[in-house]
Amino acid sequence: MLTSFEIKNFRTFSHLRIERLGRVNLIAGKNNVGKTTLLEALRFYAMRSATALRECLVNRDELRRSGTNEAQLDFRSLFHGRPTDEAEATFGPLGESARVLTMRLTDFERIETSDGRYHYEEYEEEETAPEGEILKGLILQRNREEVSILPEPTQRAVGQGRYVGPALVSAGGVRDSDLVQWWDDISLTPGEERVLKWLSLMTAAEGIAAVEDPVRRDRRMFKVRISGEREPLPLKSLGGGAFRVFQFATATEFASRAPRDVQRTSFKGLEGESSEGNEIVLIDEIENGVHHTLLADLWKSVFCAAREHNLQVFATTHSWDCLKGFSAAMTKDEDADGLAVRLEKVVGEQQTGAVIIDREDLPIVIRDSIEVR
Repeated sequence: MLTSFEIKNFRTFSHLRIERLGRVNLIAGKNNVGKTTLLEALRFYAMRSATALRECLVNRDELRRSGTNEAQLDFRSLFHGRPTDEAEATFGPLGESARVLTMRLTDFERIETSDGRYHYEEYEEEETAPEGEILKGLILQRNREEVSILPEPTQRAVGQGRYVGPALVSAGGVRDSDLVQWWDDISLTPGEERVLKWLSLMTAAEGIAAVEDPVRRDRRMFKVRISGEREPLPLKSLGGGAFRVFQFATATEFASRAPRDVQRTSFKGLEGESSEGNEIVLIDEIENGVHHTLLADLWKSVFCAAREHNLQVFATTHSWDCLKGFSAAMTKDEDADGLAVRLEKVVGEQQTGAVIIDREDLPIVIRDSIEVR
């Protein structure tokens, strides 16, 4: 479990230093302060591979055209200030240099071979003109091992098939294909009953299944059996809140069951390492679709799942009600290990501050209506 985290030169963060983390962490702050970016950094750090970075860029439409008019991932967007030359970013816990991950922006030369394919070589500026097109790529380094992330066209850039990395519930929700995969890992296990218990916050659900979509036979949808109803109903017909809570529950169960090899780290020497990885759950804008009267019970479920499955949860919020619910759940649960972290721009400095609000401080913040969002 991460007990601290530091980021340098990544996206909006010139420097972010979080000196303390709990098992459940609620990240608050104003718009554009970097809450979602922090989740991106945590996912990338936990995976230690290219997949998270590539998906992050595609999801934000951060693309550019190459000289051959191909859509390329714009790796410059990952670095603070969008540099045009070389740059370096770092991620990792404080005081543990062996666990720090470095990401370096550099030039690659794309050279066409006789069979019409391409290979890439890191380019060092020379007096002679390069043979091929110069494109930006990345080099990841941890300890003494390096891995290159090449500037491939976007159609080859985003991973397909089985979901990899720590469970992420974005503000817009989980992709249907990923959610079905998570559910398949849970179905017919005790985890299914625990998911139904989460859903009881919203509805009297007695059973749930992923079934073939009647319109698109290449996809599946979720149906739920509700107490008192003759026929099962589409889960999405119960409203966005119920579907959102289902995603939270399924994410925590998937994180507790997923084999460590689904991280697919690019570093061969780190395969099987379990100090951090799939046991991290990331939730962006956790309050979306959930009525304020249910937030304390939602957080109770989060604390219980994190403790039961040995998970570490990071969730963001814009909501004061969400913070109140978080505080109420901690007050009722003496074993809850939670922290609120307020991100804020440091006036006059090129860095972001992190204010830790722990169990003792939270009731004071709520009582005095101290703004932390």
